[in-house]
Formats: sequence, structure tokens, C-alpha cells
Amino acid sequence: MEKISTESMISSLFAIGFDRVDPLLFTYTMGQLFTDNFEMQLFYFEDREFSEQFKKYVDYENGIYKLKKGITLDTNISPLKESVFLLRNALRTNRQLVGYLSDLDFRKIIIKKIKELGECQIENFDNLFSNREKEIIYDMFEMGNNNGNGKYNKEDAFTVELERIQDEKIRESTQTILNMLPDYFYEIPASSTGKYHPGFSLGDGGLVRHVKAASRIAEEMFRDEVFGQYDSHTQDLIRMAILLHDGFKSGMTNTGHTCNEHPILMSNFIRDNKDKLSISEQDANFVAGLILSHMGPWNKDKAGNEIMPRPETKEELLVHLCDYMASRKIFDVTFKNNEIVEDANREKNPSLKKKPRQSSDGRKKDD
Repeated sequence: MEKISTESMISSLFAIGFDRVDPLLFTYTMGQLFTDNFEMQLFYFEDREFSEQFKKYVDYENGIYKLKKGITLDTNISPLKESVFLLRNALRTNRQLVGYLSDLDFRKIIIKKIKELGECQIENFDNLFSNREKEIIYDMFEMGNNNGNGKYNKEDAFTVELERIQDEKIRESTQTILNMLPDYFYEIPASSTGKYHPGFSLGDGGLVRHVKAASRIAEEMFRDEVFGQYDSHTQDLIRMAILLHDGFKSGMTNTGHTCNEHPILMSNFIRDNKDKLSISEQDANFVAGLILSHMGPWNKDKAGNEIMPRPETKEELLVHLCDYMASRKIFDVTFKNNEIVEDANREKNPSLKKKPRQSSDGRKKDD
């Protein structure tokens, strides 16, 4: 059997792509190894002092091990200028351990870590997960947890709303994120308790209906210059923000209740996946900002600390207003087959689509 230690485990995790190792990642990985090793009988654990080489190139702070600033596994640490000796070859890894870790399904370990942290407490997402872990998390969402069972594209739930987006790149980017959202987004009610939303947004699929209502309110606002004038591009970015604003309403996976920090999770998700989108980084950040402030005055965590900004720009205020109005109990919308009846009728009969006409004084007037 191969002898392994804390140093060889951390070094081997570095070797397979983890840029940092925190206590939970280490503990759950070791736990899985001990469970598997009961049958494999490949390793035995014997801890020892960290080597001088390890301490020279690895930082330890707040329980987290990571390579020192400016150091990578491909850093040449040879004292001789004419020779090359990479750090990856100097760390005390274990070939058999690296092979085991390379084949290990880290999704289960990361899900345990998320549950331990508490999904509604991971607003500090960037600091709690290594880049490798974030890649695995986003791959899980991109797969949609469908396991190849042939489910429809998630974007199909918002066909009417997506057709309103004129800019092809913004529409494609919205579709991309919609298809990456967790399944529960398309299944849960808008309010887990039923206290804070109107009847149409309760029950199965209620969150989707809430988003549709907020989206429809935005269309009405665009027709009224009192609420601000927006060019076509900005309107489409607002449409994108509204369709995505509650994407992680109950956390990264379904916690069964509303997470106060869900705007942070959604905002980070867009920024971290901007390379998969057709829109510019500037537009991605703009949409993320609209989502981050959409809760308005309800921007605190359970301890009463402000964790999100209040809306300030006219675009941020509009997104907040649409979300707020769609959540009021005095506000009612009639749905049929999860579509707003008025919109559904217009899609079936294009001649019913509302077209503004000019009034006698030259202003637009609704039919």
C-alpha cells in the first residue's frame, strides 16, 4: 500500500487542477478516499511535518492552502539559470493518489460542501470555492441535472418573452443562461410560504409565472415615457435581466426556501459565465448589476447587514419596480397553460397584437 500524508493529498489536489484546498474540500476528499480504500486497500495514512519545499511555495491562511502569489505548478524553481525544474515535479505528490483523484467524482464532494456552508450564506462565492470547483458547479448547471433524459430546452418556458428581445446576441445569451439554471427554477412557486406573492405565482411553476408577469410589466413601462426613455439595446438588456433575476431564488440547488442572497448568486453566475455568452463583457456586467439591485430595500441578510446595493439608475429602478409590482397581492394576471392569456391569444392570432396608433394631438395612443 502507498503511504499518503496531508502534504501529499494537498499537493496531489494541486496537481489535478485545484488552485486552493480549504478544510471542507480536504476533509470530504479524505473521507471519500477512506471509504473507497476500505475495498481498494491502496493507501495508508501517516502524517508528518510539511517539507521545506512545500512551505516555501505554499501559503497557509485561515485554513486554506494555496500556491504563493506569482507561483504556478509550471514555475521553474531550479537554482541554475540554464536548467529547468518545474514546481509540479518538486511537490510531494503520489502517482497512485493522483490517479485516484483524477477519477474521483468531485460533484458529490462539492454538493456536500455547499450544504455544509449553507447555500444562502455563500455570497462570498469567489472566496469559498477554488476555480476548479466553480468549473464543476457550472458544468452541473449546464447539464441541467437532466442526465440525458431528453427534457425540453428550458428556454422554451419563455418563448413569448424571448421573442420580444430584438438583439440576436442578447437573445442568445439569455437562452444560454436560462438553459443553465437549475431545474427547480421552472418548478417552484415564487413564494415558499405563500405570504408574499399573488395567487397566480403560487403552486407548481409559480416562479416562472412571476417572471412572466414582471416581464410583461416592463413592456408596459417601455410604452410610457414618464418612466424613462430607453434605446432598443437597453430595453433588451432590461428584458434579459428580468427573465434571469430570480434564477437562483432558492440557492444554487433547491433549499426549499428563498435565499436572501439570490441576487448575488445570479449576478456572479452571469459574470463567471460571460465567456459563454454572445454579448460583450460590458453588457454582461450591466445585466448583472441590474439583477444585483433588484430587491430594492430588501437588500439585507438575516443578520440585518446590507449585502446588496439599492437601485439607483433609472434602469435599476425599472427592474426593481417590475419585480415589485409582479409580487403584489393586489395585482392579478390571468394565465392559461403558463402563458399570460392576453399574450397567448396574440401569439395564436397575430392580428390581435397591439399596435399603437396616433391620437389627434400626434401622441401614441393604445387601442
